[in-house]
Amino acid sequence: MHRVAVPLLSVLLLGGCTQRDNKHLLETYKANRHYHKLLIKTEKVHFYDANGTTKAVVTATYDNSSVQSERFVVGLYSDLPTPPHMTFRLNDKTPLEVKPLSEDTPRAEELSFVAAWKSFYEVRFPHTSAKRFTLYVTIDGVGEGKMYFAKKAKYTFEKKPF
Repeated sequence: MHRVAVPLLSVLLLGGCTQRDNKHLLETYKANRHYHKLLIKTEKVHFYDANGTTKAVVTATYDNSSVQSERFVVGLYSDLPTPPHMTFRLNDKTPLEVKPLSEDTPRAEELSFVAAWKSFYEVRFPHTSAKRFTLYVTIDGVGEGKMYFAKKAKYTFEKKPF
């Protein structure tokens, strides 16, 4: 009896857990393809106080569409009463421009991690030939964080096998 019951239950279990029609998932991905491509190039860093409470969260999305400069859209998520002063560095280079983005900007609408207590900035740096770089964010009175980016997929730089 066990010879028949175990294979039969295994087939039923595996057959019930797989889905033959993944069209819905594929259609959802295709509809939001641009969002998913941006999400791959997005990093975040948390800033904590001495008690371990989150004071701010900063996200940065690398926009490698420009060949003259390195561009990031940086989002600040904080419940501080006034927006804190932030400074940026990209591999020890200072930004060429830091421009606040309004809430109705199309660039801000297509980004991930959208919330009511956000503020977005477009940060532009001089072009770098480096394939990997580090974005340093300093928030006055809160601390410094760093995020790692690459011009191509970051997993291609890993030496370890999967």
